[in-house]
Amino acid sequence: MSWLSDAREAWQQHQENKEAWGSAESLRDLGERNNRWLDGQVTKTPGHHGPPDPETERIREDLRDLNDRGLVTTNSEPGWAEYGQHAQVLGNTDEATAGKLRDASEQGGLQFWGHKVSELPRRANGTEGEWGAPTRGSHDTGWSIFGLGDGAYRDLDESTYVHVRDPEMGRERHLWDTLRGALREDEQEDER
Repeated sequence: MSWLSDAREAWQQHQENKEAWGSAESLRDLGERNNRWLDGQVTKTPGHHGPPDPETERIREDLRDLNDRGLVTTNSEPGWAEYGQHAQVLGNTDEATAGKLRDASEQGGLQFWGHKVSELPRRANGTEGEWGAPTRGSHDTGWSIFGLGDGAYRDLDESTYVHVRDPEMGRERHLWDTLRGALREDEQEDER
């Protein structure tokens, strides 16, 4: 393949990603786009500029489930003790779901941090529609790279940014089972 063909293919993929994310109008849409990325149908996310890391395969179904149930995941680690990882997930959700995740975290011995996005400082460039993520150094989840629909920005501005971490290494499934269980219980209550 020539460099020109490579460049055209890269441009086409960028345009497809831009279209997929640009048409997102809600947190639910963002969760659906994340799942398309996890399945290889979208090649990049606004915060991860390539395919999922190989370690993600181990928790792909967990992430899909959380995305489907209202937590738009933006970062995660499966919790491989042999690599010095703690299982953890970060993402955006509505206030009610954040409360359920907080309660499940407390009951399950997990660490939980949650911040209303509207109360966080804006990015230094102050661009309209962009929002700040909790900062740890230069951390920024970068939702603006492809542009989103106005409704998705509005939902993000009204969301809670959460970080849930298992403080114990070696409990690879504990975090995922706890969070998925909390959101499944909620779904079962809604059906009653």
